[in-house]
Amino acid sequence: MGRFILFILLCCLILSCNQPPSLEEMAKESAEKYIGDNNSKEIEISNIVTNTKFVNDSLCIIDAVYDVKVLDDEKHQKTVDYVYLIHSHNAYEAIRNEVFDDIVFLSKDEFEKKRIGEIYEELNYEDALYYLASILINKHGRQVDNHNKDVNIPTPFGNWELYTVEDVFGDMTTKKYIGTKGKGTTSVNANKNIDMTVYLFIRDEEVFFKFHLGDLQYVCDFDLPIIMKIKDSEGKVYSFDFICKNNGEIRLRTENNNKQLYHQFISILEKEGIVSGSTEIHHSPYKFKIDITGYHNILKRL
Repeated sequence: MGRFILFILLCCLILSCNQPPSLEEMAKESAEKYIGDNNSKEIEISNIVTNTKFVNDSLCIIDAVYDVKVLDDEKHQKTVDYVYLIHSHNAYEAIRNEVFDDIVFLSKDEFEKKRIGEIYEELNYEDALYYLASILINKHGRQVDNHNKDVNIPTPFGNWELYTVEDVFGDMTTKKYIGTKGKGTTSVNANKNIDMTVYLFIRDEEVFFKFHLGDLQYVCDFDLPIIMKIKDSEGKVYSFDFICKNNGEIRLRTENNNKQLYHQFISILEKEGIVSGSTEIHHSPYKFKIDITGYHNILKRL
């Protein structure tokens, strides 16, 4: 009898040793590697401590605290939200920029208080966190195993996001507008095929783009009329008059309350799928693609 019990215990020990690591364990291991990869050689990272804020079978959100030392400066402590997500058997990860990125974690109580009027209002708690994590990863995350940054995790709203209009005092109003983003390239002087992020916004029957080259937003020195060609998901090509403004907006021209161009542009969005764009500013070409899938769903949230 004693030998049988010993045999059972030995089998259990062997099975436990052969069990793959949990999603939380994989997330914490990847978080430490990603934090190191995300910082330059001049930055010394140490004493990384990870705390799990949420975990289920497909998502882990971690609060990572670590010491940072830049060259001869004194050490200071930094805290980041790290997201580890499984989609179609692949693992993806991202770190939230506390300045530029929306929140990616809410407690259940915070979720119930904040969900009204938000894009995720009709989702349950776990699906809402998965949606927020997917948006972050699509924005500037990567695949864990090969570090591929060309990520597009599908969501009910595609890459569309809901934004709140501010009044002249900078306070939030109840008005909402929508936006999405895509990727493109430009060539400026001798620099060829510079990667850029293209943002598209629809607000109060206005259409405007913003072009970001890395962390820099393209801004015209003065109001500059340009022509932009747009190819819809069915291959039909349209030509639109835009004006490049000195505030960074590249705005569809609808002077004299002429909404024909606006409605024509909206008809392209209604087809969803991938649209392509091409324009030239100061003799420099700008080309991009945006996946506008989810447009009809995001409209329901306005």
